[in-house]
Amino acid sequence: MNNAFNFLSKQNNNYIFDKSKCKNDKFFNIFINSLQLPFTDSFYALTVNTLDEYLSNHTFSIDIAEKCLKSIYNQMNIFYSNNISVSYLDIKDILVIDDKFFIANLDKLYDVDHENNIHIHEIYDKDNKFLSPLFISNSSIPFISKKNDFIYTLALIVLYSIKCTHTQFSTLKNEEILDQIKFSKIYYTLKFSLTKDEKYRNFIIF
Repeated sequence: MNNAFNFLSKQNNNYIFDKSKCKNDKFFNIFINSLQLPFTDSFYALTVNTLDEYLSNHTFSIDIAEKCLKSIYNQMNIFYSNNISVSYLDIKDILVIDDKFFIANLDKLYDVDHENNIHIHEIYDKDNKFLSPLFISNSSIPFISKKNDFIYTLALIVLYSIKCTHTQFSTLKNEEILDQIKFSKIYYTLKFSLTKDEKYRNFIIF
């Protein structure tokens, strides 16, 4: 797996992304640019974790969820400006650098064609609980997805993160969680992201 953790080196609290360790460097430079680091490929951080590690010792509050969505929204704007999008996400594909969140699995990055499609050619886990309806119903490889299809999986991950770190949400379904947070800024972001038809799915920050 070409996750950024595989080519991230650490000395004390200083980190560097090592391109020589990246198995497929096609998207490496754009990925680094999308992080908007103060230096090209190095940074100082108190903590660096995958999202699943982060959830083991942090509460994923509504404020944290908003930070997560905004961070990834800004990153995706850089990807989109380079005609790149994401196929789908798993919880380990998100990198948490202190309080900022980034998509960090380069294997999930694809070129976007002139019709805003991405051509998926990698086998994926059909049992992944964060798949969009398109990925669930698909039965062949390769296949075509829309560049904004992954937004559905991101919304599922955010709801999962809220649910697994709050006891009051632990037994609720996603729609019930949304109803509980309908006065928050992230409510409509998640609602639009979970639109079933990907043609009408939008990643909008409020």
